[in-house]
Amino acid sequence: MKKFVAATTVLLASAPCFAKVSSTVTLTSEYVWRGISQNIPAVSASTNPPGNSAGVPSIQGSIDYATEFGLSFGLFVSNVTPGFGGYEFDQYVAYNKAFGDFGITGTLYRYGYPANNVATSYEAIIAGSWKDLKLQLAYMPEYLGTKAASYYANLSYAWKLDEKVSIVPAVGYTTFSDEKVALLSNYLDTKVALQYANEGWTSEIAYIDSDVKLVDAAGLKTDVERNEKFVFSITKTF
Repeated sequence: MKKFVAATTVLLASAPCFAKVSSTVTLTSEYVWRGISQNIPAVSASTNPPGNSAGVPSIQGSIDYATEFGLSFGLFVSNVTPGFGGYEFDQYVAYNKAFGDFGITGTLYRYGYPANNVATSYEAIIAGSWKDLKLQLAYMPEYLGTKAASYYANLSYAWKLDEKVSIVPAVGYTTFSDEKVALLSNYLDTKVALQYANEGWTSEIAYIDSDVKLVDAAGLKTDVERNEKFVFSITKTF
């Protein structure tokens, strides 16, 4: 879900002016999106909402087509919690424009859950970058099967130690039009990742945290048992 939208800004801002097809395959110890686990095991899915249990590994794939005009299209697939139907199939269309060290990307994104269409959602995303600093703003009219709108902002920086190793800190904030409808509180998520990239392979170990709380229909908030996570992933880009 979701993971490769931010990467699209980098890819397109630096891409030469010709059509390009790329794809990725990722194995990750846990699928975490905006601080919340997306693939808790089936034994927990009926009793614990996403984030309350240890996630299981995910296999993910994407394919992207970028034109010489700045327009791009992409697909993303991953296994997810049984609560979302077991797997996710996303699509996006984006337009990118670079101005020297600056870049801007507008994206329309569809989060698809073929086995649970109720959760299928749409999001508009605008991302701007200056060198290795990136800001992303997103709006989702109906958050993952609820009738609550969500607003998201994320700021990240890629600190390159050398041509292969980077430290990437990021901070995001999610707000909802109605927490009782979204069943989640407004929350802050943070991530610090150490990345190593070489010859099409990228490995990452990340510390991820959030202060999200569960919210019931009466507005009562309950702490999530497992907000802090260490996640390892390895990606091959073709």
